[in-house]
Amino acid sequence: MTGKNKIILIDKNGKEKIREATVQQKGNDKRMFSFTSPASQAGISVLSLPDDVMYLYLPAFGKERRIATSAKNHKMQMSDVKYDQGLTDDDFTVRKLKQ
Repeated sequence: MTGKNKIILIDKNGKEKIREATVQQKGNDKRMFSFTSPASQAGISVLSLPDDVMYLYLPAFGKERRIATSAKNHKMQMSDVKYDQGLTDDDFTVRKLKQ
């Protein structure tokens, strides 16, 4: 399964920042979440594997790093989404955007 996401971050002053990402999922326990825009975020990826194993890839360093179990409940990319949170429609309020 693959999909595209648009994430709108709204700060306390109402200013919006938009992030776009793709999600690829294989079965119920393997998922790759990759930012595609803006350019400053493009390529940042989180890989979620069975047995609570997660990796973060930062293209600026050209390396992947395993996410420690203690860090999985920290917020990702200045958002309210946490690394260990499933990215499903049940977790978010979905709002239809103008095309």
